[in-house]
Amino acid sequence: MEASWKENYSQTLRQALQEWDVPSVAAGVLQNGEVLFADGFSQSGEIPAPNAETLFQIGSCTKAFTSVAAILADRGVLDLDEPVCTYLPEFRLRDEYAGRHVTARDLLCHRSGLPRHEYAWYGTDFTREALVHNLQYLEPSVELRSEFQYNNLGYVVVGYLIERLSGKTWEEFVSDELLAPLGMTRTFLYLDDMEQDGNRMRPFDRPVIYAESGLREIDLHRTPVEDRARGVGAPYGPAGSIISCVRDMLKWAAFQMGDGTLADGRRIISAERMEDLHRPHLVMTGAAVPGRIFQCYGLGWSCCMYHGRKELFHTGAIDGFTTALYLIPSLQFAVVANVNMTNCLFCEAAAAAAVNAVMGLTNDWFAFYHTLNNQMFAGLREYAASVRGVPRPDAPPVHDADELTGTYRVKGYNDLVIRRENGVLSLELNGFRSALSHFHYDVYQLEGYIGELPPGLTVQFLSGSDGRIDRLEIPLVADPGVKPIVFTRSMA
Repeated sequence: MEASWKENYSQTLRQALQEWDVPSVAAGVLQNGEVLFADGFSQSGEIPAPNAETLFQIGSCTKAFTSVAAILADRGVLDLDEPVCTYLPEFRLRDEYAGRHVTARDLLCHRSGLPRHEYAWYGTDFTREALVHNLQYLEPSVELRSEFQYNNLGYVVVGYLIERLSGKTWEEFVSDELLAPLGMTRTFLYLDDMEQDGNRMRPFDRPVIYAESGLREIDLHRTPVEDRARGVGAPYGPAGSIISCVRDMLKWAAFQMGDGTLADGRRIISAERMEDLHRPHLVMTGAAVPGRIFQCYGLGWSCCMYHGRKELFHTGAIDGFTTALYLIPSLQFAVVANVNMTNCLFCEAAAAAAVNAVMGLTNDWFAFYHTLNNQMFAGLREYAASVRGVPRPDAPPVHDADELTGTYRVKGYNDLVIRRENGVLSLELNGFRSALSHFHYDVYQLEGYIGELPPGLTVQFLSGSDGRIDRLEIPLVADPGVKPIVFTRSMA
């Protein structure tokens, strides 16, 4: 890398923060074991600039830590290709064949046949054990091993499997087997540790979701189950709960580009297992990124060829934070970028820009990812429109709004509640509440958001043979081909 690249990179990040209206970024670059860059910048003095030790949540970059279940494979405790039910006899899936045959490897590379079902875990009060139990009630959308379908719940299962086989909680296992040996002293697994730390970033999103500008500080995403004092982590932890900083993530990157040993020669994982984590398992779908070909998923890592070199990468997103980690093993090069903004591809642009610097390539990655970010948001709005359809004119409700109110239930999800207060009908699910407006007949549409699902989603109320409303349908899963979730009204 040219001597001037550091100054140019810093200037690029500062300027892009203003153009994207993003609060702050912390980035780190490593090559041949040397930290070449570890710094942070904020858009304004109102938000302190982060540094190499500043804590961010890393979301799904956590998954590469959970894939260290391969350590248990080295020890003969776990066979990644043995059915999960061999180790968890109570394990079930709705597709009985998949339930009997799905393996840890299937779950780690997202080929279980299950779509995301995000609202079966996000915002719920289910424990980790309950999330694993509830999988038997969730509708699959494709056959086992037929397609790549990103699924956070698969990693929850593997985390739970680690607990059962190791006798430690997932949090204890990751701490003992990885964080401590690697000297990752600024990496944590509980929100309490982050909240009590003086060097952490505050999370932000937009005042209007999916807008391109404006900042709104939000709360850290905390589940009611997490309790550090009792050693109970976030139920979704193995899929995305780790908190870290640039300095520690570069230590993690250096380890991932090695053969499974530490600097002092101690071995954490066999070289064969490490290679297995990084090799292609399944072709990925998604937006085409210039220069990337053969994009696949490994075990906790995406992988591709980028201008003739193998690239490993993963991103992570959770309320108020987004992270990107890119590795070019043949160059012993790594870059990590963190931003404190929800669903923000700024970090991918920052990482890709550093990769280009070391490879001598030129792309306007900030322009590319800014467009892709907006396309991602537009896609969710298009999803809402596609499932909503066109309203029928002069089609009044069949049932009075009061006949729709009540609690609706389906196994695997939290209760959904329909209320009417001051003449306004509303829907509550997982702590989210949205007003409902009439669409046509007994179909209503959401005026607000349910998590990341945009306004405009429709809720269809259905009646039984006696004419009374006894269920509703709502399209909570945005993956293609997934049917609306049917909640049955409680008559108690």
